[in-house]
Amino acid sequence: MSFPAYAEYKDSEVPWLGEVPNYWVVTALKRRLDIVGGSTPKSDVEEYWDGDIPWITPADLSRLTDFYIRDALRRITADGLASCGTSMVPAGSIILSTRAPIGSLGIAAVDVCTNQGCKALVPTGVHGVFLAYVLSICSTELNVRGRGSTFLELSGDELGAFRIAFPAQHEQAAIATFLDRETAKIDALVAEQERLIALLKEKRQAVISHAVTKGLGSGLIDQSQKQNVAAMV
Repeated sequence: MSFPAYAEYKDSEVPWLGEVPNYWVVTALKRRLDIVGGSTPKSDVEEYWDGDIPWITPADLSRLTDFYIRDALRRITADGLASCGTSMVPAGSIILSTRAPIGSLGIAAVDVCTNQGCKALVPTGVHGVFLAYVLSICSTELNVRGRGSTFLELSGDELGAFRIAFPAQHEQAAIATFLDRETAKIDALVAEQERLIALLKEKRQAVISHAVTKGLGSGLIDQSQKQNVAAMV
């Protein structure tokens, strides 16, 4: 797909970004949103668990089939929330895994909190879906900024200093709407291809099963023998 060019571009001074439209603002994430860390209540206190508050971990992000986080594998209680350093963040926040792995993400469809393996990015004057699309292509760049010997972890300071390009908010919304539409088309094509591949795999297994359990029949055996003889001549 080709896109019409903007009238003028500028050097973003960010290597992975390259040139961007002239009027887009290149700035650190911390200048445009709040970054909220998470924590884990004590696992051996029953009163902290199985409550009503979705508690998001990287495992929740890895099982998403689209951008939106609608529930969590585990929930905590209000007492569990108050017992540790996690905080509630509003629906619309981007939840980003910052260790094991770095870069998985989703958009909270409901109010949630997170464990220490995630950071919540709460947009303030930024279109959340646009930001999610931007971060979805930044996994490699974010991993480069990770630190640690046992596993890489992206600190809140490093994440906050990460620079991206922001168009005006109405253009962010237009880009997000365009990408929602176009990626949905692509996802539908991928799903159809996966369905066809699954059918072909079933057919392959059926052909093998019939041949080795029911045989080929005399006609096909004779034809196969003739082909073998012809190949040897």
